[in-house]
Amino acid sequence: MKLYANPYDIERADCAFYFDSFGEYEDRYAGIHKKFQVEEYEIEFIEGTESELALFSAASVCQASLAEFYETLGLLAEHELPAFYFLMAHNGYNMKEARSMARDQIVGEQTAEDAAQEQLDDMLAELDISERKKVEIAMYFDVERKAQDMQMNGEITEFDFDGRTFTIDRN
Repeated sequence: MKLYANPYDIERADCAFYFDSFGEYEDRYAGIHKKFQVEEYEIEFIEGTESELALFSAASVCQASLAEFYETLGLLAEHELPAFYFLMAHNGYNMKEARSMARDQIVGEQTAEDAAQEQLDDMLAELDISERKKVEIAMYFDVERKAQDMQMNGEITEFDFDGRTFTIDRN
């Protein structure tokens, strides 16, 4: 991911720089600060994946939170990123709160309808009736309506991250 440190002091625009890691940011910042005493920068996203952009935006990355952002990306597993994103973008948690909660979330790469179908399949599997009866019951079950109900009553929330659809279990 390529970021850009843009000085708030417009007279010091020549002190702007690109960087790809927090270590590179620290090195460039230290050199410029020592030579020109420029301290405050706006951090801008320049290039990266769709998920990196979504995380950068949801985390509201600024100069003060840059180290935490890089640290968090290094600590979270790939499968935890959708929950981390959701908690910040849709629930308003800060990075520290979202990072500590991300591992405890039940997130699936599925639509709300897929989640409703999965719930129906689980319920039918528990019934002690013939397969034929299970199929008959399933035929009359409105999965789309169940998905809407699950979302409206807060059981699940469907969201997009990295070009994919996820649901998060809110129970």
